[in-house]
Amino acid sequence: MVEFKRRAIKTKQSAPIAAEKTRIKPITTSKTTGTTASRYKKKYSKKKSVWASFFVKFFLYIAFFATIFAIIWFVVLYAKYIKPLPPVDQLETMAIPEASIIYDSEGNELYTFYGEEKRSYVNYEDISQNMINAIVAWEDQSYFENKWVDLYRMAWAVVQFATGDKEEIEWTSTISQQLIRNTLIWNERKVERKIKEIYLSYKMNTKLCS
Repeated sequence: MVEFKRRAIKTKQSAPIAAEKTRIKPITTSKTTGTTASRYKKKYSKKKSVWASFFVKFFLYIAFFATIFAIIWFVVLYAKYIKPLPPVDQLETMAIPEASIIYDSEGNELYTFYGEEKRSYVNYEDISQNMINAIVAWEDQSYFENKWVDLYRMAWAVVQFATGDKEEIEWTSTISQQLIRNTLIWNERKVERKIKEIYLSYKMNTKLCS
């Protein structure tokens, strides 16, 4: 009887231990799987960080060289086109050819002499508003919003040339650019003239028209 009880106690004690052993096995397996996954994540994150740093450095190099190129291009552009330009102050003292008018003793006009163009100076206040509206509507409809340059029309002219709608770029000029072209700069190559027009019209509107 005593031996039977001891065997029963041993079997009762061994049963939970065996169950505990069987429970431990899956825990051990899950730990191994978790360790492998964490290692994979670490490797993946390292690769990802390496590629990220590579792209950051790549774009930084591009930005650096693009900045250097832009500075060099601006210096060359300024030295070649902008620096030799005449000052816009000449517009205030420029002698524009006008017609010569002869009056009699009573102030009546007798004769008018002129060369290739018949031109007479008129104050802005003496010009009819209808004439002003007609000139703006025909020459430059956005003059009062974009007095020195119309970037939208210039960009649209480049797009039309790039898409093949136009055989050459039809540069558009504001009234300010037309004044600059007819007084300070004359017949030149189109691209060079356009750069000078934009710069001088900006200077004129900021210095003389403010």
